[in-house]
Amino acid sequence: MNTKLIKFTTGEETIFEIVNDARPDSIIVKNGLTMVFNGSSIQAIPFSVNLKDGTELEISRDNIIFITDPRDDLGEQYESQFSTIIQPPKGIVTQL
Repeated sequence: MNTKLIKFTTGEETIFEIVNDARPDSIIVKNGLTMVFNGSSIQAIPFSVNLKDGTELEISRDNIIFITDPRDDLGEQYESQFSTIIQPPKGIVTQL
């Protein structure tokens, strides 16, 4: 999964799966989660609540300030939400 954090000219920071970034004027993304501060912590909400999961969007590069890798914890949260593979928790696994 090619997961990237995109900062828009509006100030929004959103994690997307990049589908195609080879176009000169736009990129194709899907499954966006926008980071919002709820007063005490950062929360991830859908980029657009009206889109079905997996809908591909074309975003103009004119609307983007930068594209980078997300923090590890945000990337892991994103991948656990959209991954089709169930991942075990990180750390030492012990018997109950």
